[in-house]
Amino acid sequence: MGQVVSAKKLRRINFKRAKVVLTGGSFDLLNVGHVRFLKKCKNFGDVLIVGLADDKNVKERKGVFRPIIPQKYRAEVLAALESVDYVFVSRISAYNDKNLKLIKPDIVVIVLEKGKFNKRRKFKKEIESKFPNITVQLLYQSSKTSTTKIIEKILKVHKLPKIS
Repeated sequence: MGQVVSAKKLRRINFKRAKVVLTGGSFDLLNVGHVRFLKKCKNFGDVLIVGLADDKNVKERKGVFRPIIPQKYRAEVLAALESVDYVFVSRISAYNDKNLKLIKPDIVVIVLEKGKFNKRRKFKKEIESKFPNITVQLLYQSSKTSTTKIIEKILKVHKLPKIS
């Protein structure tokens, strides 16, 4: 079982010779897509660190009705997963320069979602040019299991209007 820690505390942890993997996201309404994605992330190394978007960040990116689950509980659930070693809550992207300098991961895994291929490939090149010691993996995740799809299905089943 993992731990919820601050990004600063991660800097003080001695990972010895472990290969450290960093990924990030909202992880609202944790679902099978998230679990599969995190298991694949863990397979890239020895220690998996998840940067969890804070509530304000999720609200700005996904709309006023999100997140469904507050960051405190999303962090606790993520940390309980077998594949996750550490979770930190971040106001800014898990992959921003500050976090990358602080955590010093060997591998960064970024989800490759439908409609965002070019943007994510460009971002991969940016990180690798700034941080030559970091390998960036783009990992495709099906949108069939997305939180948004789950919310839409719940609304449809209960004949409620869509939210934006």
